Amino acid sequence: MFEINVHRQILEQRHRAHKKRMQTLFVQIICVAVLATLTGIFTLHLFLLQQNVSAKEEGLKEIGEMLAGYEPEMANICAEKVALVSRLKGGGPRWGAKLRAMSSLLPPQMWLTEISLVDISIEGIQKEVLQVGGSMYFREEQDELGGILAFLNVLRDDESFSEDFESIELLSSKRSRSSGNDELNFKFICSIH
Repeated sequence: MFEINVHRQILEQRHRAHKKRMQTLFVQIICVAVLATLTGIFTLHLFLLQQNVSAKEEGLKEIGEMLAGYEPEMANICAEKVALVSRLKGGGPRWGAKLRAMSSLLPPQMWLTEISLVDISIEGIQKEVLQVGGSMYFREEQDELGGILAFLNVLRDDESFSEDFESIELLSSKRSRSSGNDELNFKFICSIH
């Protein structure tokens, strides 16, 4: 007996539709696989990036702790001192030579704590002066001001230091006690020509 398929067109349409569904399913599976792979790669990349950021944050934390240890030393740097350095580098007296001369004439028991260029009024006239602050150790039997006045006289007599100044005068002095030692804190000014 012979069978005749009278619905061949319908079967071919079903076959094509099934083949098309299979191709669409295959493309969808490939797309899902690609998306899953990309998601995995990006997740891994984010994980590695997060580890890198964590390591950098740890490094920054360590640097911050190290800087915290240096803050007392850095506390002495301020805008006024930066401005002073830039002014000292400018024209006028050769400040580097002046500061070297002053430091070479400084007695061993004396040290400087402040150097600044300021404008003050002297006898009603605004003048730019070099203001210097310092301290020195002294004993009760010593003349308090004798050491400071002697140092100022040495500065006046040293031509390499005093040549650009009209006068070198003591501005103030004050006793203090630090670390069990008697100190005399002082300020003097050098009026610029």
